[in-house]
Amino acid sequence: MLNCSDITKLGGFQNTYSKVIKLLREQNYEEQANLIEVRVAQIVEETKARNQYSQALGECEKDLALFSDVRNISYSECESIQNKLMAWRRFLQDANLPSSITISLNHRINDTMKSIEEKKKEIVDGVIAIDKEFDNINSLEALMRLKSIIESMLANNLPEKMDLHLMEKMKGIEQTEACVQKLPQTIDELATFIDTESNEARIVVLNEANKLYEHLLSNQQDWVEKNIIPVEEGTIIDVQKCSLWLERLTSIPIYADTKTVERAHRAADIVTRQLHECKVQGVLSLYNSLTQEEKKEFLRLIQQGWQCGFLE
Repeated sequence: MLNCSDITKLGGFQNTYSKVIKLLREQNYEEQANLIEVRVAQIVEETKARNQYSQALGECEKDLALFSDVRNISYSECESIQNKLMAWRRFLQDANLPSSITISLNHRINDTMKSIEEKKKEIVDGVIAIDKEFDNINSLEALMRLKSIIESMLANNLPEKMDLHLMEKMKGIEQTEACVQKLPQTIDELATFIDTESNEARIVVLNEANKLYEHLLSNQQDWVEKNIIPVEEGTIIDVQKCSLWLERLTSIPIYADTKTVERAHRAADIVTRQLHECKVQGVLSLYNSLTQEEKKEFLRLIQQGWQCGFLE
């Protein structure tokens, strides 16, 4: 394949192929001689042009290689690249370069411009998709994912109009997030919130309120089953269990509803009475285990305690 990219070797290249062309014609290979002659003239023209514009063409090649991967560039970078490519188009149009050079470079410039336009469209479509997703989000988890996406897009150096639009969406997300963080933390207050705010609150807030409400109800039910039901079923009967259950029943969860609090208080009253009975039964049982002499001494001490005011 004929080629000569070194301007310093161009003279020798021309002389060599001039002889080849002459020899072919002498042998009546006119067609082959003409093809080589045309190709040599083209190579000479290209080499001289490349030498004249070597620095500019090198920069153009460098930019095209740099812009070949547009997957991770921002919107503003897209516009900057487009401006550079348009400048290279003008350069190729104005420079005295052979078409064999300009056609190839223009083709690569057009391909890169197409990739840039597709990337810009992808970014704009992402903003449009955020609008649709924002309107259909129904959970805090999904809202936080969208918030992360918007934060990434805002770092993309978008046009001011798109930036302002996304910032407005971000403001709405942060307001919703704040509402969720301020949700009541008790079952009764949550029930009131859900009933009274159903027409005003965003669906995300209502869904999170319902989720928290169900979670607290489940926790409350577990606590009731472990601490109240055993009392109501009469299984707490000895002194040790009564003391333990009184401690449990005074540690009512702060989220418990009014009915559960009242139920816990009634259970505590039952345990208190049972504890008193256990203590009396314990004293009686101990008394019955005494000998006759010990019983007399016990009664004497009791009587003495009453008389001296030690016992009430």
